[in-house]
Amino acid sequence: MPETFVPPKRPATPDTEWIAEYRNYALAAAFIAAFFEGLGHAWERGEIQVLVALTLASAISLYATLDAKLHGKQYERAFAWFMMFTWPVALLAHFVWTRRGRGVFVYLGWGTLAIVTTSLGYGLAAALAALIRA
Repeated sequence: MPETFVPPKRPATPDTEWIAEYRNYALAAAFIAAFFEGLGHAWERGEIQVLVALTLASAISLYATLDAKLHGKQYERAFAWFMMFTWPVALLAHFVWTRRGRGVFVYLGWGTLAIVTTSLGYGLAAALAALIRA
């Protein structure tokens, strides 16, 4: 009786659940930073705005790096640093690179949500200022 061929076991696929979870945390951090951006503008506090700007850029860079990994693409370290300083344009390039034409709509959706979140922070700060003055 001939021996049957059994192919060797393939290495296990990498676990990507943690990548998706951390990507979501980075996205949440970006929206929280956008909310505090609105607060900082309403209160006209420069130190809050600088801290928030760095946090927002870091969160978006981390999100894009993890998102690219989920889509089977890898960032060069130089591009990750480049994204830190040019994130409004580089994020659009990232979405187009990972999602093709649909990436423009994803970018517009996230941008709209970020503007709404920033406006909520600004509105809350303005309302609190009006209550304090009254």
